[in-house]
Amino acid sequence: MNDNLIKIIEAKLLSKIKITKETKILIAFSGGADSVFLLLAMKKISEIQGFKIGAAHLNHCIRGQEALRDKIFCKEFAFKNNISFHYRERDIKNISKKLKLSLEDAGRKERYSFFSCLMNEKGYSHTVTAHHKDDNIEQVLMNIIRGTGLKGLCGIPEKRGRIIRPMLDIEKNMITAYLDENHIEYCTDKTNLDTFFLRNKIRNILIPELERNYNPALKKSISRLSGICREENNFIDNYCESLLKKIVAFKENKAFIELNILKKENVGVQKRIIIKAINKLKGNTLKISSVHIDKIIELSNSSELKEFHLPDKIVVWKYFDSMEIFISKFNPRQKKFNKTSFFYEEIKKCPEKKLSIKYKPEIIFEILCEQESSSSIKNNEEIRLNAEKVEFPIILRNIKNGDRFSPENFNGRKKIKKILSEKKLSPAMKKDTIVLEYCGKIIWIAGIAVNNSEIKPEKNKKTIVIKKVCG
Repeated sequence: MNDNLIKIIEAKLLSKIKITKETKILIAFSGGADSVFLLLAMKKISEIQGFKIGAAHLNHCIRGQEALRDKIFCKEFAFKNNISFHYRERDIKNISKKLKLSLEDAGRKERYSFFSCLMNEKGYSHTVTAHHKDDNIEQVLMNIIRGTGLKGLCGIPEKRGRIIRPMLDIEKNMITAYLDENHIEYCTDKTNLDTFFLRNKIRNILIPELERNYNPALKKSISRLSGICREENNFIDNYCESLLKKIVAFKENKAFIELNILKKENVGVQKRIIIKAINKLKGNTLKISSVHIDKIIELSNSSELKEFHLPDKIVVWKYFDSMEIFISKFNPRQKKFNKTSFFYEEIKKCPEKKLSIKYKPEIIFEILCEQESSSSIKNNEEIRLNAEKVEFPIILRNIKNGDRFSPENFNGRKKIKKILSEKKLSPAMKKDTIVLEYCGKIIWIAGIAVNNSEIKPEKNKKTIVIKKVCG
């Protein structure tokens, strides 16, 4: 093989990962010119460095007999070169409809899912793909056409997680020239000529037009632009990553953002931190656009308590100086009330032994009977009732619209929602607030306030104690 090209790929690979004799690397192998060249290059490098390789081929079930031809070619090519071969079929058209993604995005999602499974199951440390310099140029132009920021101008990253792209400095014509000169066969995908797809239109129409009439050195110019943007983006990204730890707290699959600190930063930094928070929660931001991020920024500057729903059941709550982002278990567009989501438990008698009622894994209520003493602890995390005067049932439940409560030493009743707002509770905490209802009145807002004046316990008398306990 061309020693110079081998050295470029080898140097890039060694700069990204540590190679040992135990290392196993997976190669994305479509059978096209780029992946055939990469497979042969990786075979040569593996022999020099002493690691093992395997090839992975995904059939998208779009091109019928042509796709089956590619499968047979790839399997035989891998066998001839003594390389382990892995194969999977996925109906990308149906998947794209189901997930509401483009064919290209659905195909990419399934390919990387396939690679991830193989790495986890077969012990491969990394996957290398055959993206080259021309692919990167096409990606930058595609991002510009769609509307992009600095990150989009960087193009295709050389490394993302366990995916490595060691051929981004190699041009397509170098690859095909080598294969043709050495009479090495490869598959041709006819869909690459179909200008229905934006990438193909950029490759086959836009780039030749720009080179012919505007800049003969277009590819060199865009590659330089991509490199400059990548350096600057890395600096900004590292800065935002350090801020993320100071501004955002992740707990129980939720992100809590301190808006007072966030707003001190440039709006571009604010947007990046929000994107990073969503990405950490969801694992991707495929369906999140700049319009959604702008809406969240607008929400953060509002003085009102507000809620905003994003695609993929992502919910944003803004309250006072904080913002909460989480993944909802329910479809926000589902208008029917789900009765099973309303917590309601009747306590029908004084328990003979301690009784536990689970509201959520992290919120449990304990009910027990004991003798009242002057040293009994009294706080808002529990309510103590005179067992001899209580009329059953008493009810633990979620708050409802219109619920009111009479705080001690207060003449009249206040709406519970107003009490919770005065306490500056987040929407999530409000939603999880439990009350104790007795004879049609609210006598306890768990963890917030107690008014048991009608059935106060008496010293040395039997007392019902209901406690809110963190699970």
